[in-house]
Amino acid sequence: MVFSLLFLHVCHPKDRANVVYCLYSGTQRHAAAEGKVKPVYTLDQVKPMVAEMSARMAQLFPEGISDVVLYGSYARNEAEDGSDVDIMYLVDAPRSVIAQRSWQVGSAAADLLLEYGVVLSPVVENRDYFRAHARTLPFFQNVQREGVRLRD
Repeated sequence: MVFSLLFLHVCHPKDRANVVYCLYSGTQRHAAAEGKVKPVYTLDQVKPMVAEMSARMAQLFPEGISDVVLYGSYARNEAEDGSDVDIMYLVDAPRSVIAQRSWQVGSAAADLLLEYGVVLSPVVENRDYFRAHARTLPFFQNVQREGVRLRD
């Protein structure tokens, strides 16, 4: 990954999740500046990229991935130039473990951004937590409403 020391200085929050966001955002800006961000893909073109991300996620979460759901503009068939690919991974790992591995998830997505020029935005959630809150949390409701399952 290429980013400047100035960027690291400006983006050095105490919150680890924000560090992942800042690093990922900086990588996205770098790819865009080099002309590596690609135009809109079809769902069939996005699936192999998601499959590669899923393979990396399987290594990060050996506890098991129970579901992979594409949501957002690609799931609604409304993607435009610059649209990210929103993916939810429902895993069997505890939420504390998911939080500990957030840095590696962001790093994997940033690597694929540099490789493909497409922003993959993975969200990892505990399967049981998602099921318990799917009817009450608006974000989870949205994923259920528009989501396209990519894994049986």
